[in-house]
Amino acid sequence: MSTTAYIAALAMTTIVACSNPEAEAQIQTLSKKNAELSEEIQGLQKKLDSMKVKTDSLHKVLIELDLDR
Repeated sequence: MSTTAYIAALAMTTIVACSNPEAEAQIQTLSKKNAELSEEIQGLQKKLDSMKVKTDSLHKVLIELDLDR
């Protein structure tokens, strides 16, 4: 789900849930969890990108050494 769609869905849910404190608390909890997971995904993406660069570099060296068949 895109960020814009998530915010729109959250806003609509918040409007509907304004009279329900339990639902509001759940929305806040889920919003915090979403933010934590987004940060974790960004960190993992950085690690993946770094590993891809290393893999590409090693692949290039193997090709140069004619060992990658």
